[in-house]
Amino acid sequence: MKKTILSSIITFYCFLLCVINASEYFVATYGSDNNVGSFEYPFRSIQRASEAMSEGDICYIRQGTYHENISITNQNGSNGQEIVFTNYNNEKVVLDGTTILTTNWQIYSGNIWKTSLDYDIWQLFLDRDQMMMARWPNANFEDGSIWDKQNHWGHGTIDQDEMAYENGTLIDEPHGEIDLANSGLNIVDAIAILNVGSYKTWTRRVLTHNGNTFTYDPVPEWKTKHHDYYLEGKLEFLDTEGEWFFDPETRDLFFFPPNGTDPNELLIRGKTQSYAFEIIDSDHVTIRNLEFFATTFRFHNSDYGLVEGCNLYFPSCYKKMLGVIDTPPDISIFTSSSYGKVYKSAFRYTDGSALEMYSGNNTIEDCYFYHIDHTATDLNGLMTTIQMGGNNNIFTLG
Repeated sequence: MKKTILSSIITFYCFLLCVINASEYFVATYGSDNNVGSFEYPFRSIQRASEAMSEGDICYIRQGTYHENISITNQNGSNGQEIVFTNYNNEKVVLDGTTILTTNWQIYSGNIWKTSLDYDIWQLFLDRDQMMMARWPNANFEDGSIWDKQNHWGHGTIDQDEMAYENGTLIDEPHGEIDLANSGLNIVDAIAILNVGSYKTWTRRVLTHNGNTFTYDPVPEWKTKHHDYYLEGKLEFLDTEGEWFFDPETRDLFFFPPNGTDPNELLIRGKTQSYAFEIIDSDHVTIRNLEFFATTFRFHNSDYGLVEGCNLYFPSCYKKMLGVIDTPPDISIFTSSSYGKVYKSAFRYTDGSALEMYSGNNTIEDCYFYHIDHTATDLNGLMTTIQMGGNNNIFTLG
């Protein structure tokens, strides 16, 4: 009995000692990475704070916008002594995956403007509103037509007497103004988003085009029903307000600004990163009360990770504008990670799945999902908002 009491006292003493020795670090947009990271002398970057942190430490981030890729590797907290990244005193902290474009725009043709960058972008925003990638047939986010497959996608015939009854060939069946043969477009080398596998959709380059028929490399699962498609990846598709196109070879950016506005007078942002936080081989790491814009988080081989009270806007986006096909986007994800939890967080306007967690014993609790994945392309599942792999996972409303 005395041994038990003594053991409890020692355990409590050790815990208290850890708490006492835990450190608080501060980050602010007006700080410097040469500072000590105190409240009075904060660091400038979250990455610098992370490098100073160990078990039980807390990083308080002051109000502002941070464009960082924070990499945390082999840094472990423990139960009750987590490594924590959070806002300070309910201040608004935004992790921003975009870069504000400052280059000069010039008229390219008609209402289309052009500028040149020295880096890649694969998503474009006017202020904080997403612009539409140049496509055919046209659709947009503003009126919700991006979700209307019936009226804003092309439709292929699946008549058994036609060549379309073959994986790798599609024959457009005109409906209304959507008529490939009469569009005047040459779509060779365009990116076709092909819903030709019932609940599964793939991206493929257009190999040949003649009239209302085009060919593509066959897809893994092809079904003989509702063959629907739309096209991206060519400047020729840029023909309406709010659309844009980026040439990854020349890094020329083209934009049709709304209302005939001079883009030099607008606040335009381009997505330049996938992840704000990458937690690798690090257990008991917590991300709390932060906002993510056009970026997100990734945990790999990191148990007991926690994302709590976070708001994510446009966290993921396909890289089709960079010519990447047959590939899902970089999404909010836990891989090879157990006992992770995402709690009271919101995921809005995702391109690709909203959240995936793999390994087992993971939990998604009381989260909000809105406007998730308008194309559901190149996914490893069937048009799913959420995937949880392994055993003993929990999805609950709390």
